[in-house]
Amino acid sequence: MDDLSGRLGARHRRLSILGVRFLPGLIFVPILNVRNLRFGLAEGPTFLRAIHRLRHDVYVREFRFFDPVLYPDGILADEFDGMGMHAVAAQGEDVVAALRLALHSERGFPLQGVIPEFKAPKPPEQTGEVSHLVIAKAFRRRREDGLYGAESYLKIAQGGILPNAGPLSDHMKKRWGPLLTLGLFKVLYQHSRRLGLESWLMLAERSLYQVLNRYGLPFRQVADPLGGPEGPRPCLLLLNDLEKSLRLFDPRLFAEFTDGLEREYRP
Repeated sequence: MDDLSGRLGARHRRLSILGVRFLPGLIFVPILNVRNLRFGLAEGPTFLRAIHRLRHDVYVREFRFFDPVLYPDGILADEFDGMGMHAVAAQGEDVVAALRLALHSERGFPLQGVIPEFKAPKPPEQTGEVSHLVIAKAFRRRREDGLYGAESYLKIAQGGILPNAGPLSDHMKKRWGPLLTLGLFKVLYQHSRRLGLESWLMLAERSLYQVLNRYGLPFRQVADPLGGPEGPRPCLLLLNDLEKSLRLFDPRLFAEFTDGLEREYRP
Protein backbone atom coordinates (compact mmCIF):
# COMPACT_ATOMS: atom_id res chain seq x y z
CA MET A 1 0.00 0.00 0.00
CA ASP A 2 2.85 2.41 0.75
CA ASP A 3 4.31 1.75 -2.71
CA LEU A 4 0.93 2.41 -4.30
CA SER A 5 0.49 5.67 -2.41
CA GLY A 6 3.98 6.70 -3.44
CA ARG A 7 3.30 6.02 -7.11
CA LEU A 8 0.10 8.07 -7.07
CA GLY A 9 1.49 10.82 -4.88
CA ALA A 10 4.63 11.33 -6.95
CA ARG A 11 2.58 11.52 -10.12
CA HIS A 12 0.13 14.03 -8.62
CA ARG A 13 2.98 16.25 -7.41
CA ARG A 14 4.37 16.29 -10.92
CA LEU A 15 0.98 17.13 -12.39
CA SER A 16 0.76 20.21 -10.19
CA ILE A 17 4.13 21.33 -11.55
CA LEU A 18 2.88 20.78 -15.10
CA GLY A 19 0.00 23.13 -14.44
CA VAL A 20 -2.95 20.74 -14.20
CA ARG A 21 -5.61 22.57 -12.21
CA PHE A 22 -6.31 21.10 -8.77
CA LEU A 23 -9.68 21.89 -7.21
CA PRO A 24 -10.87 20.57 -3.85
CA GLY A 25 -11.10 16.82 -4.23
CA LEU A 26 -11.15 16.68 -8.01
CA ILE A 27 -8.69 17.06 -10.89
CA PHE A 28 -10.69 18.35 -13.84
CA VAL A 29 -9.92 17.66 -17.49
CA PRO A 30 -11.74 18.87 -20.61
CA ILE A 31 -13.59 16.21 -22.58
CA LEU A 32 -16.06 15.78 -25.38
CA ASN A 33 -17.67 19.21 -24.96
CA VAL A 34 -20.34 17.89 -22.59
CA ARG A 35 -22.19 20.91 -21.25
CA ASN A 36 -22.42 21.42 -17.50
CA LEU A 37 -20.34 18.30 -16.77
CA ARG A 38 -16.81 18.10 -15.45
CA PHE A 39 -14.67 14.97 -15.61
CA GLY A 40 -11.68 14.15 -13.47
CA LEU A 41 -10.12 12.05 -10.74
CA ALA A 42 -11.82 12.01 -7.35
CA GLU A 43 -9.60 12.62 -4.36
CA GLY A 44 -10.40 12.79 -0.69
CA PRO A 45 -13.12 11.26 1.49
CA THR A 46 -15.90 13.61 0.39
CA PHE A 47 -15.83 12.56 -3.24
CA LEU A 48 -15.23 8.90 -2.38
CA ARG A 49 -18.26 8.90 -0.12
CA ALA A 50 -20.33 10.47 -2.91
CA ILE A 51 -19.26 7.63 -5.21
CA HIS A 52 -20.23 5.05 -2.59
CA ARG A 53 -23.66 6.65 -2.22
CA LEU A 54 -24.19 6.73 -5.98
CA ARG A 55 -23.33 3.04 -6.20
CA HIS A 56 -25.84 2.30 -3.46
CA ASP A 57 -28.54 4.33 -5.21
CA VAL A 58 -28.04 2.45 -8.48
CA TYR A 59 -26.88 -1.05 -7.57
CA VAL A 60 -28.86 -1.53 -4.34
CA ARG A 61 -31.95 0.71 -4.43
CA GLU A 62 -32.67 0.84 -8.18
CA PHE A 63 -31.50 -2.50 -9.59
CA ARG A 64 -31.56 -4.58 -6.37
CA PHE A 65 -28.29 -6.38 -7.11
CA PHE A 66 -27.66 -6.42 -3.35
CA ASP A 67 -29.97 -6.85 -0.36
CA PRO A 68 -30.75 -3.36 1.02
CA VAL A 69 -30.92 -4.80 4.52
CA LEU A 70 -27.17 -5.44 4.35
CA TYR A 71 -26.43 -1.79 3.50
CA PRO A 72 -28.51 0.31 5.91
CA ASP A 73 -26.06 3.22 5.84
CA GLY A 74 -26.60 3.92 2.13
CA ILE A 75 -22.97 3.15 1.28
CA LEU A 76 -21.65 0.52 -1.16
CA ALA A 77 -17.87 0.09 -0.97
CA ASP A 78 -15.25 -2.64 -0.98
CA GLU A 79 -11.63 -3.24 -0.02
CA PHE A 80 -10.29 -2.26 -3.45
CA ASP A 81 -11.57 1.32 -3.33
CA GLY A 82 -8.34 2.47 -1.71
CA MET A 83 -6.14 0.59 -4.18
CA GLY A 84 -6.27 2.89 -7.17
CA MET A 85 -8.19 5.79 -8.66
CA HIS A 86 -11.76 6.82 -9.40
CA ALA A 87 -12.81 8.75 -12.50
CA VAL A 88 -15.94 10.82 -11.93
CA ALA A 89 -18.32 13.04 -13.83
CA ALA A 90 -19.70 15.90 -11.76
CA GLN A 91 -22.55 18.30 -12.36
CA GLY A 92 -22.28 21.17 -9.97
CA GLU A 93 -21.46 19.59 -6.62
CA ASP A 94 -23.04 16.23 -7.50
CA VAL A 95 -21.19 13.13 -8.70
CA VAL A 96 -23.36 11.71 -11.50
CA ALA A 97 -21.11 8.92 -12.80
CA ALA A 98 -17.98 7.08 -11.70
CA LEU A 99 -15.56 4.39 -12.85
CA ARG A 100 -12.83 2.75 -10.79
CA LEU A 101 -9.36 1.59 -11.79
CA ALA A 102 -7.85 -0.74 -9.17
CA LEU A 103 -4.07 -1.00 -9.30
CA HIS A 104 -2.13 -4.12 -8.36
CA SER A 105 -1.54 -4.57 -4.64
CA GLU A 106 -0.97 -7.33 -2.13
CA ARG A 107 -4.65 -8.21 -2.63
CA GLY A 108 -4.12 -8.86 -6.33
CA PHE A 109 -6.96 -7.74 -8.61
CA PRO A 110 -10.72 -7.90 -7.97
CA LEU A 111 -11.11 -10.33 -10.89
CA GLN A 112 -8.88 -12.84 -9.11
CA GLY A 113 -11.34 -12.93 -6.24
CA VAL A 114 -13.99 -14.14 -8.68
CA ILE A 115 -11.69 -16.42 -10.73
CA PRO A 116 -8.85 -17.48 -8.38
CA GLU A 117 -6.96 -19.27 -11.14
CA PHE A 118 -6.90 -16.19 -13.38
CA LYS A 119 -3.38 -15.10 -14.30
CA ALA A 120 -2.90 -11.36 -14.66
CA PRO A 121 -0.52 -10.01 -17.32
CA LYS A 122 3.08 -9.61 -16.21
CA PRO A 123 4.42 -7.49 -14.73
CA PRO A 124 1.19 -6.91 -12.76
CA GLU A 125 2.36 -3.41 -11.79
CA GLN A 126 1.69 -2.37 -15.40
CA THR A 127 -1.95 -3.49 -15.28
CA GLY A 128 -5.08 -2.03 -13.71
CA GLU A 129 -8.60 -3.41 -13.42
CA VAL A 130 -11.55 -1.29 -14.54
CA SER A 131 -14.78 -1.84 -12.62
CA HIS A 132 -17.77 -0.30 -10.86
CA LEU A 133 -19.09 1.82 -13.71
CA VAL A 134 -22.10 3.61 -12.27
CA ILE A 135 -24.32 6.28 -13.85
CA ALA A 136 -27.05 8.19 -12.03
CA LYS A 137 -30.60 7.37 -13.09
CA ALA A 138 -31.21 10.96 -14.23
CA PHE A 139 -28.58 10.42 -16.94
CA ARG A 140 -30.21 7.21 -18.15
CA ARG A 141 -33.48 8.82 -19.13
CA ARG A 142 -34.50 6.43 -21.90
CA ARG A 143 -36.17 3.26 -20.64
CA GLU A 144 -33.98 1.20 -22.95
CA ASP A 145 -30.68 2.68 -21.72
CA GLY A 146 -30.17 -0.03 -19.12
CA LEU A 147 -27.67 0.04 -16.27
CA TYR A 148 -24.82 1.57 -18.27
CA GLY A 149 -26.70 3.68 -20.79
CA ALA A 150 -25.41 1.25 -23.41
CA GLU A 151 -28.35 -0.68 -24.84
CA SER A 152 -29.71 2.19 -26.93
CA TYR A 153 -26.42 2.23 -28.88
CA LEU A 154 -26.47 -1.48 -29.76
CA LYS A 155 -28.32 -3.62 -32.29
CA ILE A 156 -30.90 -6.14 -31.13
CA ALA A 157 -28.50 -9.00 -31.88
CA GLN A 158 -25.99 -7.38 -29.52
CA GLY A 159 -28.48 -7.04 -26.69
CA GLY A 160 -29.60 -3.52 -27.61
CA ILE A 161 -32.61 -1.92 -29.28
CA LEU A 162 -31.36 -0.75 -32.70
CA PRO A 163 -32.56 -2.68 -35.78
CA ASN A 164 -30.18 -5.38 -36.99
CA ALA A 165 -30.60 -4.16 -40.58
CA GLY A 166 -31.94 -1.12 -42.34
CA PRO A 167 -31.39 2.62 -41.85
CA LEU A 168 -31.39 4.37 -38.50
CA SER A 169 -33.79 7.16 -37.68
CA ASP A 170 -32.53 10.72 -37.99
CA HIS A 171 -32.62 11.00 -34.20
CA MET A 172 -30.35 7.99 -33.75
CA LYS A 173 -27.95 9.20 -36.43
CA LYS A 174 -27.40 12.42 -34.48
CA ARG A 175 -26.51 10.66 -31.24
CA TRP A 176 -22.74 10.74 -30.93
CA GLY A 177 -22.27 8.00 -28.39
CA PRO A 178 -22.35 7.20 -24.66
CA LEU A 179 -20.54 10.37 -23.63
CA LEU A 180 -20.52 9.77 -19.89
CA THR A 181 -18.94 6.35 -20.29
CA LEU A 182 -16.41 7.53 -22.86
CA GLY A 183 -15.52 10.53 -20.71
CA LEU A 184 -14.77 8.35 -17.70
CA PHE A 185 -12.64 6.02 -19.79
CA LYS A 186 -10.69 8.99 -21.15
CA VAL A 187 -9.81 10.08 -17.62
CA LEU A 188 -8.58 6.59 -16.70
CA TYR A 189 -6.70 6.21 -19.99
CA GLN A 190 -4.71 9.39 -19.49
CA HIS A 191 -3.82 8.67 -15.88
CA SER A 192 -2.97 5.07 -16.74
CA ARG A 193 -0.42 6.30 -19.25
CA ARG A 194 1.02 8.71 -16.70
CA LEU A 195 1.45 5.82 -14.26
CA GLY A 196 3.13 3.60 -16.85
CA LEU A 197 0.26 1.12 -17.20
CA GLU A 198 0.09 -1.01 -20.34
CA SER A 199 -3.17 -2.95 -19.95
CA TRP A 200 -6.58 -3.09 -18.29
CA LEU A 201 -8.60 -5.98 -16.97
CA MET A 202 -12.38 -5.82 -16.72
CA LEU A 203 -15.29 -8.10 -15.87
CA ALA A 204 -17.80 -6.66 -18.33
CA GLU A 205 -21.50 -7.27 -18.74
CA ARG A 206 -22.42 -8.22 -22.29
CA SER A 207 -23.94 -4.86 -23.23
CA LEU A 208 -20.99 -2.89 -21.87
CA TYR A 209 -18.51 -5.19 -23.61
CA GLN A 210 -20.35 -4.72 -26.90
CA VAL A 211 -20.68 -0.94 -26.72
CA LEU A 212 -17.05 -0.39 -25.72
CA ASN A 213 -15.86 -2.46 -28.66
CA ARG A 214 -18.23 -0.65 -30.97
CA TYR A 215 -16.70 2.69 -30.01
CA GLY A 216 -13.11 1.56 -30.45
CA LEU A 217 -12.13 0.23 -27.02
CA PRO A 218 -11.09 -3.29 -28.10
CA PHE A 219 -11.53 -5.33 -24.94
CA ARG A 220 -10.76 -8.98 -25.66
CA GLN A 221 -12.50 -11.80 -23.83
CA VAL A 222 -9.89 -13.95 -22.05
CA ALA A 223 -12.06 -16.49 -20.19
CA ASP A 224 -15.55 -17.96 -20.35
CA PRO A 225 -18.41 -15.71 -19.24
CA LEU A 226 -19.41 -16.25 -15.64
CA GLY A 227 -22.61 -18.23 -15.18
CA GLY A 228 -23.18 -18.95 -18.87
CA PRO A 229 -22.97 -17.23 -22.26
CA GLU A 230 -24.98 -14.17 -21.18
CA GLY A 231 -22.89 -13.61 -18.06
CA PRO A 232 -20.14 -11.03 -17.50
CA ARG A 233 -16.99 -11.52 -19.55
CA PRO A 234 -13.44 -11.47 -18.14
CA CYS A 235 -11.64 -9.12 -20.53
CA LEU A 236 -8.24 -7.64 -21.28
CA LEU A 237 -7.40 -4.46 -23.16
CA LEU A 238 -3.90 -3.45 -24.19
CA LEU A 239 -3.59 0.33 -24.16
CA ASN A 240 -1.45 0.18 -27.30
CA ASP A 241 -4.35 -1.59 -29.04
CA LEU A 242 -6.77 1.05 -27.76
CA GLU A 243 -4.66 3.81 -29.29
CA LYS A 244 -4.29 1.97 -32.60
CA SER A 245 -8.01 1.23 -32.76
CA LEU A 246 -9.12 4.79 -32.09
CA ARG A 247 -6.54 6.27 -34.46
CA LEU A 248 -7.68 3.95 -37.27
CA PHE A 249 -11.44 3.77 -36.82
CA ASP A 250 -12.36 7.03 -35.08
CA PRO A 251 -9.74 9.78 -35.37
CA ARG A 252 -12.09 12.26 -33.70
CA LEU A 253 -12.37 10.13 -30.57
CA PHE A 254 -8.62 9.46 -30.67
CA ALA A 255 -8.06 13.22 -30.64
CA GLU A 256 -10.41 13.56 -27.66
CA PHE A 257 -8.71 10.79 -25.69
CA THR A 258 -5.25 12.29 -26.19
CA ASP A 259 -6.26 15.94 -25.78
CA GLY A 260 -4.59 17.28 -22.65
CA LEU A 261 -2.17 14.35 -22.36
CA GLU A 262 1.45 15.46 -21.99
CA ARG A 263 3.67 14.94 -25.00
CA GLU A 264 5.86 12.31 -23.36
CA TYR A 265 2.84 10.02 -22.80
CA ARG A 266 1.23 10.39 -26.21
CA PRO A 267 1.30 7.47 -28.68
